[in-house]
Amino acid sequence: MKKGNVLTLALAGMLLFGCQSTSSMPVSTTTKVGQGIMTRVDNTGTVYTTYATIGIDSEGKVSYADVDCVEQSATAANPILKTNAEQREQYGMQSTSAAIGNISGGAEWYSQAEAYENYLIGKTEEEIAATPVTYVNEIYTAMPTEGTDLASGCTINIDDFQTAVSKAFANAVEVEGVAKIGATSSVSVDPSSPLVDTIVISVALDDSGQIVWMNLDEAQQYTSVENYNTIGLSKYEKQDGYNMRNVSPIKKEWYEQADAYEDYMIGKTLSDVKVRVDGASDAEGLDSISGCTISTGGFDATLLKAIERAK
Repeated sequence: MKKGNVLTLALAGMLLFGCQSTSSMPVSTTTKVGQGIMTRVDNTGTVYTTYATIGIDSEGKVSYADVDCVEQSATAANPILKTNAEQREQYGMQSTSAAIGNISGGAEWYSQAEAYENYLIGKTEEEIAATPVTYVNEIYTAMPTEGTDLASGCTINIDDFQTAVSKAFANAVEVEGVAKIGATSSVSVDPSSPLVDTIVISVALDDSGQIVWMNLDEAQQYTSVENYNTIGLSKYEKQDGYNMRNVSPIKKEWYEQADAYEDYMIGKTLSDVKVRVDGASDAEGLDSISGCTISTGGFDATLLKAIERAK
């Protein structure tokens, strides 16, 4: 699906994983859906890839929110290849949070992310951008201002959250028939580079389980010294700057091939994607998607997880 295009359900007559939002509004009110990614490398070489998926209703207010982060070092001896939310208590933030004392008993990262998600529900882009924050230092840059509703459940740095949500609004497109939305990611590391690679996929499903919208992106960040403290662009954001066209057998850039993959998946269901992941011989287009010759195994597995997590 081309970003920025309006999607209509011409396919309606066809037969037919991250932190989960605790949205209190029915996702069926959604008329637009968008995904945004913010990726950076800190001065220790840790890559932070934060992504946000939002549903927007006809009044421009958030009807669904899912925010998560992959916090990964490419040189860790035993990398935890899970998002911060997926780690749950394993992330180990609650005791530190309790010691700080701003949240009674402390709260884990996933709980604070959920508090932020719930804060977004019913708000417009302008209201979210005006969220009261306190700038502490270059590491903890935008903390929810003490005494606000958000700070009662979220005291972590929300700078990257805010950027990812802003990008999600900018990338949002109109989608009809949204019944469920899901988002997740898959992460891998290459210590020899060192490199952290994060595939991020968001999907919207109709009430029969067909994909009516999806967004595929990938953040590939090298953690070399010159990249410390820098903001990175995702592969899709790089557009022609990714420089795949000259080495592509079909002379297509990464973002163009990602669009082709998305277009192919519109109208597919969980079972269709599962056939691809299982590698069954009857998987239509398993090795050939028109306009996409890059390896899709990681995309398929991530898409399956996103569909399974849709709510």
